[in-house]
Amino acid sequence: MNETNNSKFQPQALIKNKLVLSIVVSVLVLIFGIGIGAKAFSKPKKLTAPIKKEATVSSITLEEILLPASDLISMKYTYTDVDIYENSKKAFGVKIPLTTDKVIFTYSGIVSAGIDLSQLTYDINNTEKKITITLPEPQFMSHEMDESGFKFYDAKNSIFTETKLEDYTTLMSRLKEAKEEKLRNDGEFFPSVTENAKNVLNDLFKISELTSEYEIIYN
Repeated sequence: MNETNNSKFQPQALIKNKLVLSIVVSVLVLIFGIGIGAKAFSKPKKLTAPIKKEATVSSITLEEILLPASDLISMKYTYTDVDIYENSKKAFGVKIPLTTDKVIFTYSGIVSAGIDLSQLTYDINNTEKKITITLPEPQFMSHEMDESGFKFYDAKNSIFTETKLEDYTTLMSRLKEAKEEKLRNDGEFFPSVTENAKNVLNDLFKISELTSEYEIIYN
């Protein structure tokens, strides 16, 4: 008995299947090509540079800069002077003749003067890069006098009294007051102290990176 095969060769279906496959492959190639082209012709994304924050000066940083000069002594004045010490007996406010003792002596000392930075005021302008400073008045910081530095050149004692300089406390106090008063009335001493203080502060501001480009103005 012969078996009958009902399967038939259908070339139209094969052609149709090949056509569908060709279309699918073409679409995939087109999509892949578009992706590559888009990458090739798209502009590269620019990297944004980090914004550099400009350094500014604050009251805290300014005080840190001034800290090394907190005990600022801007000028030392060394002197050696001659004076006469007199001691006499008086009656009713009048010197009694032949009762006056005179001692001629030299003495030396060192006066230190400067400004108190705790009294300094300032204004910071970061936009214009300016720092305006108001300095306090200069003052005496210390005054040292050596007792052993006294040298006596001449001493004349009357026949009625004798002067002994065993205690220099009162004499030294008087000499110090007289010397400081003389310097205070000098038209150049305290202005020089202020000028020297400005020079020291200017050097400190130049050394610091934060204030090296700032203009320093003094009132």
